[in-house]
Amino acid sequence: ATPKITGTQRVAPCKEKDEDFGEFDGEGIAIADGYVYFTGSHSCSGKKSKYKPSSYLLARFAHSSANAFLDGDPAVERTWRGADMLLNSRVKDSYGKKKGKGTNIEGLAVTGGRVYVGLRTPVGKKKAYILSAPVAELFARGEQPLSRKSVEPISLKLGKGVGIRDLAALESGGLLILSGPTIEQEESPYKIWHLPPPLDAKGAGLVELATIKTDAVA
Repeated sequence: ATPKITGTQRVAPCKEKDEDFGEFDGEGIAIADGYVYFTGSHSCSGKKSKYKPSSYLLARFAHSSANAFLDGDPAVERTWRGADMLLNSRVKDSYGKKKGKGTNIEGLAVTGGRVYVGLRTPVGKKKAYILSAPVAELFARGEQPLSRKSVEPISLKLGKGVGIRDLAALESGGLLILSGPTIEQEESPYKIWHLPPPLDAKGAGLVELATIKTDAVA
């Protein structure tokens, strides 16, 4: 009875497949322009490396405000095009690989009319990745895929074996980034970074703000 999911489903080549949706594992959340946005991890789940459709969704709904109150439950928009961002980027070969090596979204931010996703994995040589695409194209009606030209990558030098654990948009148009271990490496600390606007492909102006001192690993 739910509205159709826009875009085209990109079934990842995980070892096992699950046809049931189950829970929506919201790995990232963002609030912008009257909407609340959620993203699944877009990764194979569990030790069995299983494909769960609900993990490969990007969704949003309009929230109440001081001037607009919702009557009943909000209408939720869901799209498969988050996977298109991954498959139209340099991390495409990691789509459907097991955890620790495959694509895994853990950060979400929305600013300047674009959705930004931060990847916990994969990571390159001392590089982590952010991908972005226009909100309007990600949530457009129909089954058409997201255009390759619409996807913009950002490479960040965060350290060896370090991925992105969370993103937050700033009013300036910049981003706050929480980095940390891709798996449970004790030698990889959690850090907070500032990426100022304009957000370019090489992460120009990236500044480390703080190292978080904690005994937590996972």
